[in-house]
Amino acid sequence: MNTKMNNDAVYSESLLERDFVRLVKFERKVSKIEYQPLKIEYVCGGKNRGYTPDYRLDSEDGTCIVEVKRESEVAKEENQYKFTAAQKLCDSKGWQFRVYTERDIRPGYFQKNLMKLFRVENLELPQLEMRIILEHLRSLGSCSIQALMSDFRMIPNSMFIACIYKLILQQEISADLINQQLSLNSIICSPGIQPK
Repeated sequence: MNTKMNNDAVYSESLLERDFVRLVKFERKVSKIEYQPLKIEYVCGGKNRGYTPDYRLDSEDGTCIVEVKRESEVAKEENQYKFTAAQKLCDSKGWQFRVYTERDIRPGYFQKNLMKLFRVENLELPQLEMRIILEHLRSLGSCSIQALMSDFRMIPNSMFIACIYKLILQQEISADLINQQLSLNSIICSPGIQPK
């Protein structure tokens, strides 16, 4: 299934693959993701075999073929043959090959926080209020969501939180999404600014 990185669904066979797609979608570097993009032929134990990697990612940095595997499965001999074949193919085409495990896909609170953020992805939120919030945060440098919210009492709390989450999702605001769950106490700042 060929899918551009928009609101279209991207197929996955496992929860780990689903979480990988969510990660890729958040990172915004990928312009296109293709599920099970090709079959790679290789020889193992004197027998011809075929291997279908999970994803092909296209970005301005090039093409990357991706396998999503549980860490406990990576070192298995059969998988090592597959990965070697994939690496050879990628080398011949000037592509990258990468195996992602749960360690890469699910660090700390990252996936839990992404689920919160993606809930607001399709909400129509007031752009003027979002710009005012963003400009005020830039003038402060960094602060907690709660502290910033106290400066905007005229915006209902639920709308304010949705605006903050959307700005984080659009990467106009930074927050530590790995080491802590998003909450009113989360420190937020403009990208490139170190939180206090």
